[in-house]
Amino acid sequence: MPKGRSSSQAPHGPHGHEEASMEPHPPATEGVAPPPSLSFPRLRLLLVLVLALNVIKLQFMQLSQEYHSGISGPTARDGPRTENRTEDVAIVITSSSIPSHPSTAMVETVLNSTKRLVGLSPTAPIFITVDHFPFSDFDGTPPDLEEKIDRLEEYTINLFNRYLTDPRVHIIPAARHNHVGGSVMKAMNLISTHYPSVKWMYYLQHDYYFTTDIDHTALVDVMERHAEVNHVRFPMRPIGRFRLAGALACGDAPVVEYNSTLGEPAAKAEEGVDNNETTVAAPILKLWPTPDYSDNNHLVRFEWYKRTIAALLFLERFPENPLQIWANKGCAKNQPMGLYLYHEQSIMHLDGKNSASVPTTV
Repeated sequence: MPKGRSSSQAPHGPHGHEEASMEPHPPATEGVAPPPSLSFPRLRLLLVLVLALNVIKLQFMQLSQEYHSGISGPTARDGPRTENRTEDVAIVITSSSIPSHPSTAMVETVLNSTKRLVGLSPTAPIFITVDHFPFSDFDGTPPDLEEKIDRLEEYTINLFNRYLTDPRVHIIPAARHNHVGGSVMKAMNLISTHYPSVKWMYYLQHDYYFTTDIDHTALVDVMERHAEVNHVRFPMRPIGRFRLAGALACGDAPVVEYNSTLGEPAAKAEEGVDNNETTVAAPILKLWPTPDYSDNNHLVRFEWYKRTIAALLFLERFPENPLQIWANKGCAKNQPMGLYLYHEQSIMHLDGKNSASVPTTV
C-alpha cells in the first residue's frame, strides 16, 4: 500500500474520482438523517402483519361474495348441498296469473290462514310458486298479453317485497309455464335438497284458505300410525254432502278414528280454581276414505306425493285429472290410493279468477 493513503481510503479512478465501492450506499441528503435500519425481529413482525392483513382481506372478500349471492358457508364454493335441517313439515302454495294481480292480498289470505294449523312448527318452510303463461297464450299475441305479463311481474315483485325478510317464506318464480303439476314438483325438489327431513307437506292453492282450526298435531300422529293414509283433503263443503253422494267409501278402506288434541278447558264455577287444570275429554275425530281426488288443499306424505306426481310424466296439467282416474281404478280393484277426507268443512274459495276485486285479508 502506498505511503500517505490509509486503508480506509478508496482508490481514485483515471479521472481523479473515487471508484465505486462494491456495496451500495444511499444517496446523501444534506440535513436529513438516514432512516434507521430494520433489525431482523422488526422485519419478521412486519411480514407477519402483512400476511395477517392479506388473510383478513381474503376472508372479507369471500364473505362479501357469499352474502351478496345469498349463500353462506361451503355452499358458495361447492354449489348446492343438502341442508342439515330438522323441519318435518313444509307448505307449498301454487299461484298463477289472475285478474286481481298485482295485488298479493289473496295469497296473503291463504298464507295467513296457515296459522290455523294448530301444532305446526312456527318455522315450517313455506314455498310460493309463481307460474308463467302457457306458450299457447303467445300465439297471435293477444292484445292484453303484455298487460297480463306486466301484472304477473309486478305481482312477483310485490311478493318479494312482502316476504323477502321472512326466513320461512321462499318465492319461486317460473321462466316458463309449469302448470300445477310442474310447480309442485319444482317446489318438492327444492324441499328435498334443502329440507331433507320433511315427511309431510301441505299443498294449498292460492284461492283456498282455511276457515277453521286444523288439528295438525293429531293429523300427523294418526298418519304416523296408519300407513294406509297418504292424502288428507280438507273439504270445501259439509261432510254430509259427500255422504249423500256416496263419496265416503273406497273398497275395503277403513274409517280411521283418532283423538283430537284441541280439548277445551272445562269451566269451573268455584272461586279460586284454575280453569286450566281440567280439560274436556278430547273428541274422537274421523278420517273418511274417499274415491275422489282433488287438488284442493290437502296434507300428504311427502315421499308418496313426490313419487305420485313424478309418475304423471307430463306435469304441465292439473294432477287431479289423471289421478282421479287412478283413484277410480284403485277403488274398483280394492287397491285404494290412501285418499281420505278431513271430518268437517274447513276451507273457502276466494274469487280472484273471474273478478278483479281484491279479497279482504282474514
